[in-house]
Amino acid sequence: MSSDVIGAPVDDAATAESPRWLSPTEQSAWRAWLETYRLVVPVLDRQLQVAGGLALSDYEVLVCLSEAPEGRLRMGLVADRTVSTRSAISRSIDRLVARGWVRRERSGEDQRGFYAALTETGVDALAGLAPAHVATVRSTLIDLLDPTELAVLDRIGQKVRRASTGAPGPDRR
Repeated sequence: MSSDVIGAPVDDAATAESPRWLSPTEQSAWRAWLETYRLVVPVLDRQLQVAGGLALSDYEVLVCLSEAPEGRLRMGLVADRTVSTRSAISRSIDRLVARGWVRRERSGEDQRGFYAALTETGVDALAGLAPAHVATVRSTLIDLLDPTELAVLDRIGQKVRRASTGAPGPDRR
């Protein structure tokens, strides 16, 4: 038995009563992932705030809708595809509706359900924001990785999504 960086014992034969502590290699990978997330997401969020006064989460909703048939999705599907809570999506849609970039549409099949639909103004806004956003995504992550690392990152994301949601996730190709 040895100890990891935080002094907890590393024991692969941990029992149900004691946690299975991370090995030094696992601890390093975990912290590297956290640090990557904490460094990249705020840069993307700041870039969108400066470019359009928009939060990254709101931009993700616009992209999600732009990829949907007819630019519209049920609110619950928007939440699922953006890995957000229903209440967070509702607030995001409220902000986008206020800007005229999205509209709510009552479902014809289910009077309780609503769709979020991208407006022409929203399409134009997304088209204006996307080039600088993609450049920031490239400079903060994508262009730092070689093709093998990108493929591994994609496989990791797909595996975590399947384990967390049971869903394979959107085909990003």
